[in-house]
Amino acid sequence: EATTDVPLDLVPYLKIAMDGMRIPVTRFLESSKPDWILQDFAPYWLPPISRRLKCKTGFFSAFTAATLANLKPPGFDEYRTSPEDFLTPPKWVPFETPVAYKLYECRDIFKGIMAETTEGNIPDVDRMTGVISGSDAIILRSCYEYEAKWIELLQDLHQKPVIPVGVLPPKLEEKYEDTDTWLSIKAWLDSQKTKSVVHVSFGSEAKPSQTELNEIALGLELS
Repeated sequence: EATTDVPLDLVPYLKIAMDGMRIPVTRFLESSKPDWILQDFAPYWLPPISRRLKCKTGFFSAFTAATLANLKPPGFDEYRTSPEDFLTPPKWVPFETPVAYKLYECRDIFKGIMAETTEGNIPDVDRMTGVISGSDAIILRSCYEYEAKWIELLQDLHQKPVIPVGVLPPKLEEKYEDTDTWLSIKAWLDSQKTKSVVHVSFGSEAKPSQTELNEIALGLELS
């Protein structure tokens, strides 16, 4: 299972299950002796194991540099203890920026990111900051053309290489498969008037409730 497969309140148990892989992963690394390990934020316990095995570790982030730079870096105290504290850029960002959370965003994600909502679970922010501090490099799904100032800031804050690898777009298919689903969608689209359809898409982690879908539809009608 992945985080998209379970309700939000069960996601912590998925991470606890991941933590149960510590011993098997350690044994695998001891026998395979890799030169580098690329990891995400969840296995916060992996960098110390890598150091013991004299193996380099790179943190691969699907998040932008701006997102990571909003996490507490080394040398700073975490002064943000409520969702309202995230409505302005953090004090370690030296330039003016409108990048900050909206209150409705914080209310939905604050518990999962900052708080230990399930007994035995490590908050996401502690997992991510632990992995970042223990890694030898940060590899980003981003590019200088998009957020050069944030990439440079992230490197300054953590004093380690930050390597943007581009936005990694999905492969563009030359033609659509002639599936029954696509053919029915295409037939419906072809029957609509020009500029009469609005396409709304969400990220793979988004699972809007029926109430949220209703609000989106009403908002589109009002726009």
